[in-house]
Amino acid sequence: MIMSTKVKQKQTKLFQIICFCLFLIGFFISELFWREPLHKISIDFIEKFQNLVDKDVLKVLKYFRLIQFYPLLIFIIIIVYNFSNSYKTFVLITVLHFSWGISSILKMIYEGPRPYFESSSIEAFGCEAGWGNPSDYGIVATSFYLTLWKVLIDNSRINKCIKYSLLTLCITTIFILFFSTIITGIHSFNQIIFGFIIGVLLYVLAFSIFDINVHDYTQFLKILNKYSFWIVINYFVIFIVGILLYNLRKYSEQDRWIERINVKCSDRPINLRFHDEALIELFYFFSSMPAIFSLKSELIFSFNANKKIWKEFNFDVSNLIDETGLLESTRMSINLNIKTQWNHTTAVISIVRIILSFFLTGIIFLPNILIRYDNNLLIVLFLKVLLPLLLFYYSLFYIFKGVFKIFKVSNFSLSVLNDSTNVYNTKFHQRISLK
Repeated sequence: MIMSTKVKQKQTKLFQIICFCLFLIGFFISELFWREPLHKISIDFIEKFQNLVDKDVLKVLKYFRLIQFYPLLIFIIIIVYNFSNSYKTFVLITVLHFSWGISSILKMIYEGPRPYFESSSIEAFGCEAGWGNPSDYGIVATSFYLTLWKVLIDNSRINKCIKYSLLTLCITTIFILFFSTIITGIHSFNQIIFGFIIGVLLYVLAFSIFDINVHDYTQFLKILNKYSFWIVINYFVIFIVGILLYNLRKYSEQDRWIERINVKCSDRPINLRFHDEALIELFYFFSSMPAIFSLKSELIFSFNANKKIWKEFNFDVSNLIDETGLLESTRMSINLNIKTQWNHTTAVISIVRIILSFFLTGIIFLPNILIRYDNNLLIVLFLKVLLPLLLFYYSLFYIFKGVFKIFKVSNFSLSVLNDSTNVYNTKFHQRISLK
Protein backbone atom coordinates (compact mmCIF):
# COMPACT_ATOMS: atom_id res chain seq x y z
CA MET A 1 0.00 0.00 0.00
CA ILE A 2 2.81 2.40 0.94
CA MET A 3 4.74 1.45 -2.21
CA SER A 4 1.65 2.04 -4.32
CA THR A 5 1.20 5.52 -2.82
CA LYS A 6 4.84 6.40 -3.50
CA VAL A 7 4.56 5.23 -7.11
CA LYS A 8 1.43 7.36 -7.62
CA GLN A 9 3.19 10.37 -6.09
CA LYS A 10 6.15 9.92 -8.46
CA GLN A 11 3.83 9.57 -11.44
CA THR A 12 1.94 12.72 -10.41
CA LYS A 13 5.18 14.65 -9.99
CA LEU A 14 6.45 13.45 -13.38
CA PHE A 15 3.18 14.53 -14.98
CA GLN A 16 3.49 17.98 -13.36
CA ILE A 17 7.06 18.38 -14.61
CA ILE A 18 6.08 17.36 -18.16
CA CYS A 19 3.14 19.78 -18.16
CA PHE A 20 5.35 22.58 -16.82
CA CYS A 21 8.01 21.98 -19.50
CA LEU A 22 5.45 21.78 -22.31
CA PHE A 23 3.80 25.01 -21.16
CA LEU A 24 7.20 26.71 -20.91
CA ILE A 25 8.18 25.67 -24.44
CA GLY A 26 4.77 26.62 -25.85
CA PHE A 27 4.88 29.98 -24.10
CA PHE A 28 8.30 30.93 -25.49
CA ILE A 29 7.25 29.85 -28.99
CA SER A 30 3.96 31.77 -28.82
CA GLU A 31 5.80 34.92 -27.67
CA LEU A 32 7.43 35.11 -31.10
CA PHE A 33 3.98 35.67 -32.66
CA TRP A 34 2.39 38.21 -30.28
CA ARG A 35 5.51 40.23 -29.49
CA GLU A 36 5.47 42.66 -32.42
CA PRO A 37 1.67 43.21 -32.69
CA LEU A 38 1.37 43.98 -28.97
CA HIS A 39 4.45 46.21 -29.08
CA LYS A 40 2.96 48.33 -31.88
CA ILE A 41 -0.41 48.53 -30.11
CA SER A 42 1.44 49.64 -26.96
CA ILE A 43 3.20 52.51 -28.72
CA ASP A 44 -0.09 53.82 -30.13
CA PHE A 45 -1.78 53.45 -26.73
CA ILE A 46 1.02 55.19 -24.80
CA GLU A 47 1.20 58.09 -27.28
CA LYS A 48 -2.54 58.73 -26.99
CA PHE A 49 -2.63 58.23 -23.22
CA GLN A 50 0.26 60.61 -22.54
CA ASN A 51 -1.43 63.27 -24.69
CA LEU A 52 -4.64 62.97 -22.66
CA VAL A 53 -3.15 62.83 -19.14
CA ASP A 54 -1.55 65.74 -17.31
CA LYS A 55 2.24 65.45 -17.17
CA ASP A 56 2.28 65.99 -13.41
CA VAL A 57 0.11 62.89 -12.97
CA LEU A 58 2.56 60.84 -15.03
CA LYS A 59 5.44 62.17 -12.93
CA VAL A 60 3.68 60.91 -9.81
CA LEU A 61 2.88 57.52 -11.36
CA LYS A 62 6.56 56.81 -11.97
CA TYR A 63 7.01 56.47 -8.19
CA PHE A 64 4.92 53.28 -8.20
CA ARG A 65 8.09 51.64 -9.52
CA LEU A 66 9.55 52.00 -6.03
CA ILE A 67 7.63 48.78 -5.26
CA GLN A 68 10.63 47.05 -6.83
CA PHE A 69 13.22 49.47 -5.40
CA TYR A 70 16.07 47.27 -4.17
CA PRO A 71 16.43 48.95 -0.74
CA LEU A 72 12.70 48.29 -0.18
CA LEU A 73 13.18 44.60 -1.06
CA ILE A 74 16.13 44.40 1.35
CA PHE A 75 13.95 46.09 4.00
CA ILE A 76 11.26 43.41 3.50
CA ILE A 77 13.84 40.61 3.65
CA ILE A 78 15.23 41.93 6.95
CA ILE A 79 11.74 42.17 8.46
CA VAL A 80 10.94 38.58 7.40
CA TYR A 81 14.36 37.49 8.71
CA ASN A 82 13.69 39.04 12.12
CA PHE A 83 10.30 37.40 12.63
CA SER A 84 10.24 34.16 10.61
CA ASN A 85 12.26 30.98 10.31
CA SER A 86 15.46 30.92 8.28
CA TYR A 87 13.95 28.81 5.49
CA LYS A 88 11.39 31.51 4.66
CA THR A 89 14.10 34.16 4.39
CA PHE A 90 16.32 31.90 2.29
CA VAL A 91 13.49 31.08 -0.15
CA LEU A 92 12.62 34.78 -0.49
CA ILE A 93 16.25 35.69 -1.21
CA THR A 94 16.72 32.84 -3.69
CA VAL A 95 13.55 33.60 -5.68
CA LEU A 96 14.38 37.32 -5.78
CA HIS A 97 17.90 36.87 -7.07
CA PHE A 98 17.19 34.02 -9.47
CA SER A 99 14.47 36.21 -11.02
CA TRP A 100 17.15 38.85 -11.57
CA GLY A 101 19.42 36.26 -13.15
CA ILE A 102 16.69 35.08 -15.53
CA SER A 103 15.78 38.68 -16.36
CA SER A 104 19.40 39.51 -17.17
CA ILE A 105 19.86 36.50 -19.45
CA LEU A 106 16.62 37.05 -21.35
CA LYS A 107 17.24 40.78 -21.80
CA MET A 108 20.59 40.07 -23.45
CA ILE A 109 18.99 37.42 -25.69
CA TYR A 110 15.95 39.43 -26.83
CA GLU A 111 17.54 42.91 -26.88
CA GLY A 112 14.05 44.46 -26.94
CA PRO A 113 13.73 48.26 -27.18
CA ARG A 114 11.55 50.19 -24.75
CA PRO A 115 8.58 52.15 -26.18
CA TYR A 116 10.26 55.55 -25.92
CA PHE A 117 13.29 54.19 -27.83
CA GLU A 118 11.08 53.92 -30.92
CA SER A 119 8.73 56.89 -30.64
CA SER A 120 9.77 60.50 -30.31
CA SER A 121 6.23 61.29 -29.12
CA ILE A 122 6.56 59.15 -25.97
CA GLU A 123 8.07 60.74 -22.88
CA ALA A 124 10.17 58.56 -20.58
CA PHE A 125 9.00 59.33 -17.06
CA GLY A 126 11.47 57.81 -14.63
CA CYS A 127 14.01 57.00 -17.35
CA GLU A 128 15.09 53.41 -17.85
CA ALA A 129 17.71 52.76 -20.52
CA GLY A 130 18.28 49.01 -20.31
CA TRP A 131 16.59 46.46 -22.52
CA GLY A 132 12.83 46.30 -22.15
CA ASN A 133 11.99 42.70 -23.06
CA PRO A 134 11.11 40.97 -20.85
CA SER A 135 10.12 43.45 -18.19
CA ASP A 136 12.31 43.01 -15.11
CA TYR A 137 9.47 44.59 -13.14
CA GLY A 138 7.25 41.80 -14.41
CA ILE A 139 9.65 39.02 -13.47
CA VAL A 140 11.06 40.33 -10.20
CA ALA A 141 7.98 41.98 -8.69
CA THR A 142 5.67 39.06 -9.59
CA SER A 143 7.91 36.27 -8.31
CA PHE A 144 9.05 38.20 -5.21
CA TYR A 145 5.65 39.39 -3.98
CA LEU A 146 3.89 36.08 -4.71
CA THR A 147 6.67 34.32 -2.79
CA LEU A 148 6.36 36.84 0.04
CA TRP A 149 2.62 36.14 0.17
CA LYS A 150 3.25 32.39 0.20
CA VAL A 151 5.85 32.37 2.99
CA LEU A 152 3.80 34.70 5.18
CA ILE A 153 0.43 32.96 4.85
CA ASP A 154 1.71 29.38 4.63
CA ASN A 155 0.11 28.52 7.92
CA SER A 156 -3.08 26.51 8.34
CA ARG A 157 -4.16 28.74 11.27
CA ILE A 158 -4.73 31.72 8.96
CA ASN A 159 -8.30 32.14 7.77
CA LYS A 160 -8.79 31.37 4.05
CA CYS A 161 -10.62 34.64 3.54
CA ILE A 162 -7.59 36.55 4.86
CA LYS A 163 -5.25 34.48 2.66
CA TYR A 164 -7.14 35.27 -0.52
CA SER A 165 -7.65 38.91 0.46
CA LEU A 166 -3.88 39.29 0.84
CA LEU A 167 -3.34 37.50 -2.48
CA THR A 168 -5.80 39.89 -4.16
CA LEU A 169 -3.96 42.86 -2.62
CA CYS A 170 -0.63 41.45 -3.80
CA ILE A 171 -1.80 40.93 -7.39
CA THR A 172 -3.52 44.33 -7.47
CA THR A 173 -0.29 46.00 -6.35
CA ILE A 174 1.65 44.16 -9.05
CA PHE A 175 -0.78 45.26 -11.77
CA ILE A 176 -0.71 48.89 -10.59
CA LEU A 177 3.06 48.68 -10.97
CA PHE A 178 2.66 47.23 -14.48
CA PHE A 179 0.17 49.88 -15.57
CA SER A 180 2.40 52.69 -14.27
CA THR A 181 5.41 51.35 -16.21
CA ILE A 182 3.37 51.16 -19.42
CA ILE A 183 1.84 54.64 -19.37
CA THR A 184 5.13 56.24 -18.33
CA GLY A 185 6.76 54.85 -21.49
CA ILE A 186 9.03 52.32 -19.77
CA HIS A 187 7.48 49.05 -20.99
CA SER A 188 5.08 47.81 -23.64
CA PHE A 189 2.20 45.35 -23.15
CA ASN A 190 4.13 42.39 -24.55
CA GLN A 191 7.13 43.07 -22.29
CA ILE A 192 4.96 43.26 -19.17
CA ILE A 193 2.99 40.10 -20.08
CA PHE A 194 6.20 38.23 -20.90
CA GLY A 195 7.78 39.23 -17.59
CA PHE A 196 4.63 38.57 -15.56
CA ILE A 197 4.19 35.02 -16.86
CA ILE A 198 7.88 34.21 -16.28
CA GLY A 199 7.48 35.55 -12.73
CA VAL A 200 4.47 33.30 -12.16
CA LEU A 201 6.36 30.33 -13.62
CA LEU A 202 9.25 30.93 -11.20
CA TYR A 203 6.73 30.92 -8.34
CA VAL A 204 5.13 27.70 -9.64
CA LEU A 205 8.57 26.12 -10.08
CA ALA A 206 9.46 26.86 -6.46
CA PHE A 207 6.24 25.82 -4.73
CA SER A 208 4.67 23.25 -7.08
CA ILE A 209 7.54 21.57 -8.93
CA PHE A 210 10.12 21.74 -6.11
CA ASP A 211 7.37 21.45 -3.45
CA ILE A 212 8.98 23.94 -1.08
CA ASN A 213 7.45 23.77 2.40
CA VAL A 214 8.86 26.61 4.48
CA HIS A 215 8.02 24.80 7.75
CA ASP A 216 9.80 21.57 6.80
CA TYR A 217 13.23 21.71 8.43
CA THR A 218 14.17 18.26 7.05
CA GLN A 219 13.66 19.59 3.53
CA PHE A 220 15.77 22.64 4.38
CA LEU A 221 18.55 20.44 5.78
CA LYS A 222 18.44 18.33 2.63
CA ILE A 223 18.94 21.48 0.56
CA LEU A 224 21.91 22.53 2.70
CA ASN A 225 23.57 19.12 2.84
CA LYS A 226 22.56 17.37 -0.39
CA TYR A 227 21.55 19.98 -2.95
CA SER A 228 23.71 22.98 -2.03
CA PHE A 229 26.38 21.86 -4.51
CA TRP A 230 23.86 21.86 -7.37
CA ILE A 231 22.48 25.24 -6.33
CA VAL A 232 26.01 26.68 -6.50
CA ILE A 233 26.49 25.03 -9.91
CA ASN A 234 23.29 26.72 -11.13
CA TYR A 235 24.63 30.07 -9.94
CA PHE A 236 27.82 29.60 -11.94
CA VAL A 237 26.06 28.25 -15.05
CA ILE A 238 23.68 31.26 -15.22
CA PHE A 239 26.54 33.64 -14.46
CA ILE A 240 28.84 32.19 -17.16
CA VAL A 241 26.02 32.15 -19.74
CA GLY A 242 25.34 35.80 -18.92
CA ILE A 243 29.01 36.75 -19.30
CA LEU A 244 29.13 35.00 -22.69
CA LEU A 245 25.98 36.78 -23.87
CA TYR A 246 27.40 40.10 -22.73
CA ASN A 247 30.51 39.59 -24.84
CA LEU A 248 28.54 38.35 -27.86
CA ARG A 249 26.20 41.36 -27.99
CA LYS A 250 24.94 42.12 -31.48
CA TYR A 251 22.15 44.67 -31.18
CA SER A 252 21.35 46.93 -34.13
CA GLU A 253 19.78 50.40 -34.48
CA GLN A 254 21.82 51.42 -31.46
CA ASP A 255 22.47 54.97 -32.75
CA ARG A 256 18.78 55.89 -32.98
CA TRP A 257 18.08 54.51 -29.50
CA ILE A 258 21.10 56.24 -27.99
CA GLU A 259 19.95 59.52 -29.50
CA ARG A 260 16.50 59.13 -27.90
CA ILE A 261 18.05 58.23 -24.54
CA ASN A 262 20.39 61.22 -24.70
CA VAL A 263 17.49 63.56 -25.44
CA LYS A 264 14.96 62.20 -22.95
CA CYS A 265 17.18 60.65 -20.26
CA SER A 266 20.46 62.50 -20.60
CA ASP A 267 21.44 61.91 -16.98
CA ARG A 268 21.13 58.13 -17.30
CA PRO A 269 24.67 56.67 -16.80
CA ILE A 270 26.23 54.60 -19.59
CA ASN A 271 26.49 51.68 -17.16
CA LEU A 272 22.69 51.55 -16.87
CA ARG A 273 22.09 51.21 -20.61
CA PHE A 274 21.58 48.15 -22.85
CA HIS A 275 23.85 45.18 -22.05
CA ASP A 276 25.70 47.00 -19.26
CA GLU A 277 22.50 47.32 -17.22
CA ALA A 278 21.75 43.63 -17.81
CA LEU A 279 25.29 42.77 -16.67
CA ILE A 280 24.76 44.68 -13.42
CA GLU A 281 21.53 42.69 -12.88
CA LEU A 282 23.57 39.52 -13.45
CA PHE A 283 25.98 40.54 -10.68
CA TYR A 284 23.05 41.28 -8.37
CA PHE A 285 21.89 37.73 -9.03
CA PHE A 286 25.30 36.14 -8.41
CA SER A 287 25.89 38.11 -5.19
CA SER A 288 23.25 36.14 -3.25
CA MET A 289 25.16 32.86 -3.50
CA PRO A 290 26.87 33.26 -0.05
CA ALA A 291 23.47 32.90 1.67
CA ILE A 292 23.73 29.13 1.42
CA PHE A 293 27.32 29.17 2.75
CA SER A 294 26.16 31.37 5.62
CA LEU A 295 23.54 28.79 6.60
CA LYS A 296 26.05 25.93 6.33
CA SER A 297 28.56 27.89 8.42
CA GLU A 298 25.99 28.33 11.17
CA LEU A 299 25.15 24.62 11.17
CA ILE A 300 28.78 23.48 11.17
CA PHE A 301 30.55 26.08 13.29
CA SER A 302 27.85 27.34 15.68
CA PHE A 303 26.15 23.99 16.26
CA ASN A 304 28.93 21.48 15.62
CA ALA A 305 26.66 20.00 12.91
CA ASN A 306 24.08 19.11 15.57
CA LYS A 307 20.90 19.09 13.49
CA LYS A 308 18.53 18.77 16.43
CA ILE A 309 19.59 21.92 18.21
CA TRP A 310 19.99 23.75 14.89
CA LYS A 311 16.38 22.86 14.10
CA GLU A 312 15.05 24.25 17.35
CA PHE A 313 17.13 27.39 17.01
CA ASN A 314 15.85 28.17 13.51
CA PHE A 315 12.28 26.83 13.54
CA ASP A 316 9.19 27.18 15.69
CA VAL A 317 9.06 23.86 17.60
CA SER A 318 5.28 24.08 17.90
CA ASN A 319 5.06 23.56 14.11
CA LEU A 320 7.37 20.54 14.02
CA ILE A 321 7.29 16.80 14.58
CA ASP A 322 10.12 15.78 16.87
CA GLU A 323 12.75 13.13 16.15
CA THR A 324 11.43 11.22 19.15
CA GLY A 325 8.59 9.91 17.00
CA LEU A 326 5.95 11.38 19.31
CA LEU A 327 2.57 11.56 17.63
CA GLU A 328 0.74 14.86 17.25
CA SER A 329 -1.87 13.77 19.81
CA THR A 330 0.83 12.91 22.34
CA ARG A 331 2.58 16.22 21.79
CA MET A 332 -0.57 18.04 22.84
CA SER A 333 0.19 17.05 26.42
CA ILE A 334 3.80 18.20 26.27
CA ASN A 335 5.00 21.54 27.54
CA LEU A 336 6.00 23.50 24.47
CA ASN A 337 5.96 26.90 26.12
CA ILE A 338 9.73 27.29 25.85
CA LYS A 339 10.36 29.30 22.68
CA THR A 340 13.70 28.25 21.25
CA GLN A 341 13.64 29.94 17.83
CA TRP A 342 16.34 32.62 17.85
CA ASN A 343 14.04 35.51 16.91
CA HIS A 344 11.21 34.67 19.31
CA THR A 345 11.77 37.55 21.72
CA THR A 346 9.74 40.28 23.40
CA ALA A 347 8.48 43.21 21.34
CA VAL A 348 11.05 45.61 22.80
CA ILE A 349 13.99 43.28 22.10
CA SER A 350 12.67 42.59 18.61
CA ILE A 351 12.54 46.32 17.83
CA VAL A 352 16.08 46.81 19.11
CA ARG A 353 17.24 43.83 17.03
CA ILE A 354 15.61 45.24 13.88
CA ILE A 355 17.31 48.60 14.45
CA LEU A 356 20.63 46.78 14.92
CA SER A 357 19.96 44.75 11.75
CA PHE A 358 19.44 47.92 9.71
CA PHE A 359 22.52 49.52 11.26
CA LEU A 360 24.73 46.54 10.35
CA THR A 361 23.18 46.38 6.88
CA GLY A 362 23.79 50.11 6.38
CA ILE A 363 27.48 49.71 7.25
CA ILE A 364 27.86 46.80 4.83
CA PHE A 365 26.05 48.70 2.06
CA LEU A 366 28.13 51.86 2.36
CA PRO A 367 30.11 51.08 -0.84
CA ASN A 368 26.82 50.47 -2.65
CA ILE A 369 25.48 53.80 -1.44
CA LEU A 370 28.62 55.90 -1.98
CA ILE A 371 29.79 54.57 -5.36
CA ARG A 372 27.84 56.04 -8.24
CA TYR A 373 26.72 54.12 -11.32
CA ASP A 374 28.65 56.51 -13.57
CA ASN A 375 31.99 55.20 -12.25
CA ASN A 376 34.11 52.71 -14.17
CA LEU A 377 32.00 49.62 -14.93
CA LEU A 378 34.40 47.25 -13.12
CA ILE A 379 34.27 49.44 -9.99
CA VAL A 380 30.46 49.38 -10.14
CA LEU A 381 30.30 45.61 -10.65
CA PHE A 382 32.79 44.56 -7.99
CA LEU A 383 32.77 47.33 -5.37
CA LYS A 384 29.25 48.75 -5.61
CA VAL A 385 27.35 45.50 -6.29
CA LEU A 386 29.30 42.32 -5.64
CA LEU A 387 31.39 43.09 -2.53
CA PRO A 388 28.69 44.55 -0.24
CA LEU A 389 26.09 41.97 -1.26
CA LEU A 390 28.45 39.02 -0.84
CA LEU A 391 29.28 40.26 2.66
CA PHE A 392 25.63 40.99 3.50
CA TYR A 393 24.31 37.57 2.50
CA TYR A 394 27.13 35.71 4.21
CA SER A 395 26.63 37.76 7.39
CA LEU A 396 22.85 37.48 7.47
CA PHE A 397 22.46 33.92 8.74
CA TYR A 398 25.78 33.57 10.56
CA ILE A 399 27.70 36.69 11.62
CA PHE A 400 24.60 38.78 12.41
CA LYS A 401 23.41 36.18 14.91
CA GLY A 402 26.76 36.32 16.68
CA VAL A 403 26.43 40.10 16.96
CA PHE A 404 22.86 39.73 18.23
CA LYS A 405 24.11 37.37 20.93
CA ILE A 406 26.74 39.90 22.05
CA PHE A 407 24.10 42.62 22.37
CA LYS A 408 21.64 40.15 23.95
CA VAL A 409 18.84 40.80 21.46
CA SER A 410 18.24 37.18 20.49
CA ASN A 411 16.57 34.24 22.16
CA PHE A 412 19.45 32.05 23.31
CA SER A 413 17.50 29.72 25.57
CA LEU A 414 19.29 27.00 23.65
CA SER A 415 23.01 27.38 24.28
CA VAL A 416 25.18 27.03 21.19
CA LEU A 417 28.47 26.77 23.01
CA ASN A 418 30.87 23.85 23.12
CA ASP A 419 28.90 20.88 24.44
CA SER A 420 25.81 21.47 22.32
CA THR A 421 24.64 17.85 22.49
CA ASN A 422 24.43 17.79 26.29
CA VAL A 423 22.75 21.18 26.35
CA TYR A 424 20.22 19.98 23.79
CA ASN A 425 19.43 16.83 25.78
CA THR A 426 18.92 18.87 28.96
CA LYS A 427 16.58 21.34 27.28
CA PHE A 428 14.75 18.56 25.44
CA HIS A 429 13.99 16.66 28.65
CA GLN A 430 12.82 19.89 30.27
CA ARG A 431 10.41 20.46 27.39
CA ILE A 432 8.83 17.01 27.47
CA SER A 433 7.89 17.31 31.14
CA LEU A 434 4.14 16.71 31.24
CA LYS A 435 2.01 19.60 32.36
